[in-house]
Amino acid sequence: MKRQNFYSVLFGLMMAGAVSYGSEPQQGGKAAGEQTQKQQEGQSQKNQAAASVKQAEVVLQRLSLEEILGKIKKPQDKWTIVDVWSTSCAPCMREFPKLVELSKRYPDKLRCMSINVDYLGMKTKPPENYEPKVKKFLATQNANFDHFLSTTPDSELFEKMEIDSIPAIMVFDASGERKMLWTDSNSGDDGLSYDGDVIPWIEKQFK
Repeated sequence: MKRQNFYSVLFGLMMAGAVSYGSEPQQGGKAAGEQTQKQQEGQSQKNQAAASVKQAEVVLQRLSLEEILGKIKKPQDKWTIVDVWSTSCAPCMREFPKLVELSKRYPDKLRCMSINVDYLGMKTKPPENYEPKVKKFLATQNANFDHFLSTTPDSELFEKMEIDSIPAIMVFDASGERKMLWTDSNSGDDGLSYDGDVIPWIEKQFK
């Protein structure tokens, strides 16, 4: 009986060792699976980040006012809305996302453009000096339409376009005729805004 008990205990220990040995690869496999999943998730995040950078790329054209107006007034089958803005103008930058919303709301009826007027006409600071700052802001807006950096000094542009302040927002019909101009002087008590001034007017035209 004692020998049988000894063999029984020995057999039990051997079986327990076999079970323990067999379970180790499963734990290792689980850890490897978790590591692979984390690697895949990390790669996915990198791909999304790369896509976001690519999407944020914008084309900023440095043109004179005359050249810009030539593009704005070229006859076509859409109306055109133009936003005149500057990186030194907080209300301009606050309202800019609304222009982006309009471009997505009426892609078949409305062409959106923006004109940056950071250039003051100083010889020591030519238009290209302002380009990095302007492009940096536009890249955050996901604004996939035409953007111009005016090489005409801001004061000269204001005079020729009959603008007394910025932000200034203009609408041109399909023939290139200007139909509306908004600045603070003809907007609501809280200042010019897309929600309060521009969008309601646009909606009436497209009904």
